[in-house]
Amino acid sequence: MAFDQSSASASENAEASELQMMIAVEQQKAQFEAQVHTFTDVCWDKCMDKPSSKLDSRTDTSKDLCNDYHLVQ
Repeated sequence: MAFDQSSASASENAEASELQMMIAVEQQKAQFEAQVHTFTDVCWDKCMDKPSSKLDSRTDTSKDLCNDYHLVQ
């Protein structure tokens, strides 16, 4: 069986397409993770609005929800 230029080119095109798809998927994952990180930061900033030596119940609950959300993602 002879290996011709057209079959090599088709194979290279298929590999390039697969590589582009893999890169796109990884970029989407990275964008999603960055968005989750941003949401977690916003959540944390809203919960931890004032420094103190002790957390009140509202702040403690809010903190736990932010942490739970971050861990689920």
